[in-house]
Amino acid sequence: MKNFLYSRFINYSFFLFSTFLLFSVQSFFSQDLRFKEAVELAQAGKLAEAEKLVRSALEDQSSPDGYRFLGYLCESQEKLEQAERAYQKSLQLNPNLEFSKIRLGIVYCKGKKYLECFDILEPLESRVSEIPEALFYLCEAFLEKGDRRSAVRVAQVIERTSQINPEVFLHISRLFIVKNLYQESIPLLNKSVAGLPRSAEAYYLLSFALFQTGRIESMRPILQKALVLAPDSVPALLLKVMSLLELTKLTEAKQTVQRILKIQPGNPKAAYLLGKVRIEQGNYAEAIEGLTALIERFSMDPDVHLLLLSAYRNEENYQKAFDYSLMLAGLFPNHPLILYNAGLDLEILGRFQEGESYLRKTVALAKNDPKLSVGAKLGLARVLTKQEKHTEAVPLFEEAIRGNQGGAPARQDLSDIYFKTGEYEKALKLLREVVTIAPKKKEAYIRLAKVLKRLGRNEEARKQVEVFQQLEKLEKERLEKEPSRQDVRPSNELR
Repeated sequence: MKNFLYSRFINYSFFLFSTFLLFSVQSFFSQDLRFKEAVELAQAGKLAEAEKLVRSALEDQSSPDGYRFLGYLCESQEKLEQAERAYQKSLQLNPNLEFSKIRLGIVYCKGKKYLECFDILEPLESRVSEIPEALFYLCEAFLEKGDRRSAVRVAQVIERTSQINPEVFLHISRLFIVKNLYQESIPLLNKSVAGLPRSAEAYYLLSFALFQTGRIESMRPILQKALVLAPDSVPALLLKVMSLLELTKLTEAKQTVQRILKIQPGNPKAAYLLGKVRIEQGNYAEAIEGLTALIERFSMDPDVHLLLLSAYRNEENYQKAFDYSLMLAGLFPNHPLILYNAGLDLEILGRFQEGESYLRKTVALAKNDPKLSVGAKLGLARVLTKQEKHTEAVPLFEEAIRGNQGGAPARQDLSDIYFKTGEYEKALKLLREVVTIAPKKKEAYIRLAKVLKRLGRNEEARKQVEVFQQLEKLEKERLEKEPSRQDVRPSNELR
């Protein structure tokens, strides 16, 4: 895809450069007609012949303009190292040749020398504001340097340029999507679909960005346009399945997966999504069979293993799930979600020290995943508590609560520590928050009563016991009306 992108830019820029040579450097050509002939050959697409002629002329007379022309001829043929040397020679002879500076920066980026590209193009940013090709490569250099804010700023400059070919917006959007800058890509993609109404890719990328930013309903008509333009586009169909799963439209999701598998039998992503559909439909045995077969083909894909683990849990085959979870921790020792699962399972099995080790490692690895990071810290706080390591557990609980994370369970767990350490006022404050957040959490009222008794507030404690008794009575009445009620499986949101 990138090669196509670069070639489009090169063709556009080469036309401009050839025109510049023909009409702006007449005195240069008058010295050696071979340069003028080389330009004519280049315009006719005979780049190798033009390059040979320019090299011949430069052997007789060294010239900064000649070397910049040679650089561009080499670049147009994707001879990046030769182009780099030619532009450098041009600048040695005339350091003020801005064209050679810009092209050298672009060549650096094409050759993945991003820091060198940045060093040349960043100081020229204000000078290249009307050159979309240079801005594109500067944007890419910023992204590879990790400076996303500057990359977005450059993209906004491009976006405001009304004369830009809409395909340029599409090219920038691809860069942003590769770097997970979905929100930032949406304005550019909106311009792409407006300027390229027959581009299935533009509609697909816009729908993908909307999906990734949680705007499922907004993306559906956009995705439908992509599928009208390219009905058998597998990426678009896969995205449709993912959106249908989010909307719990399982029958349509399954039909769409089966259509993909007719177009591309054995497509691994489709097989994976079929496993998800089967789990959601409760067809656990089929899901396990299909995912096991997929793992035989892709044994080192952690996502497939995690989905199979989810199937075991949903099937309530807990022993199999525990064993598989711990096996995965050995197979993928640096995968944070796998280590998180193993840590929680070890907590359930009472193997607290091992669970602590896995959860500590998860915390270290999950710094860029806020949801997983919070879950791992809370899990670590719990296993530390069970080992009476309160000094380490308390700051983890407090951090989660300050960030409005962990809900009632985190507050209740921390209140238990405060109760054990005699900090009753702190425990009372947390438990009042618990019953505000979860007013039907009956055990919290018993805890409240105990804390209030320790504080000598016996009448308030008695009232909390009464609330507990009322909730007990209501629950008993509800259970009598639902004699066939099944046990609820443990919550497992992150698994």
